Amino acid sequence: MGILKKCPFPKDILNIGIEEVTEILKTATKNRVGIKKASLVYEAAKNSIGVPVGL
Repeated sequence: MGILKKCPFPKDILNIGIEEVTEILKTATKNRVGIKKASLVYEAAKNSIGVPVGL
């Protein structure tokens, strides 16, 4: 997925903001995914307890 290449961690998603997340998803899916899915991804990142650094 395109978002994981640019933002491998939840904090990266939060740092770039929802507008950039939307653009990444639109580009990766040829405009099939928009603001609704980007909002879900962004909210999931906000509520994530993910690992802060790679292994």
